[in-house]
Amino acid sequence: MALTKVSGDLLESPLTIPSGSSIVIESGGSITNNGTATGFGNVFDVYFQGQLASNQTIARATDVKVTGMTSNEIDSHSAFDGTTFTVPSGKGGFYIIFVHTFFDFGAVGDDGMDAQAMIFVNGSEVFKGTHSGTNSGPDTFNKTNISLSLIKNLSAGDTVELYVEADEYDTASNPRVNSRDTSLGGFKLS
Repeated sequence: MALTKVSGDLLESPLTIPSGSSIVIESGGSITNNGTATGFGNVFDVYFQGQLASNQTIARATDVKVTGMTSNEIDSHSAFDGTTFTVPSGKGGFYIIFVHTFFDFGAVGDDGMDAQAMIFVNGSEVFKGTHSGTNSGPDTFNKTNISLSLIKNLSAGDTVELYVEADEYDTASNPRVNSRDTSLGGFKLS
């Protein structure tokens, strides 16, 4: 079946491949593009990111989901509600997921002992970063940040969330994650 008419040494433009047909480049063949290529795959076609809109106080020594990441939000497919990213229908594949968290123990005595940021997929922890001090008052910290990134194969409907956990020397108060530097984001690779 002919794809198009040949006029001299040139194919008529545009070259149209009928539905259900394909072009096969045999071993040793190559394709060279000296113009603009469009419609080849959907790399980076899904992306999202949101920054925490206000400081969030967290219960000490407990895994807490970070919510309200609606500041400076971008979301290519309306799949991120500021708390949970849900892989859109037909958009499964490899994703880069990244988080940045800023823990502030300043309002609770500047005595942080440990902090953890965790990426959860479908309600289970898949990746964690930790900053630890000591268990004695003089060797604690007042602020710390943790950044994580992960490449993960996700299917349509999978969910991604940011959880944190922090503990401090003074057991009567609760630390917080700071809105200025806490965010969750990601994009589809393939």
